[in-house]
Amino acid sequence: MGLNAIQRIDVTVTGSDGVVVTGVMDKPLYKGQSVSLRSTNAPGDKTDRAEVWATTPQGDKVKIFDDYVPFRTY
Repeated sequence: MGLNAIQRIDVTVTGSDGVVVTGVMDKPLYKGQSVSLRSTNAPGDKTDRAEVWATTPQGDKVKIFDDYVPFRTY
């Protein structure tokens, strides 16, 4: 399925503090498009969960990314 077939991309970040922030990328989608969301800004072992869902032409949602992301990795 290419970018032309995807209707919408939903991005959700669940912070280690429990706050949920969402963002949306609507058509027209293009390579390099981005969305910026707030994350936990406390140093230490804090990690946020990032989920990305794509909506198909039939209206189904497909999870394309789900992982825990640390505050900083350097």
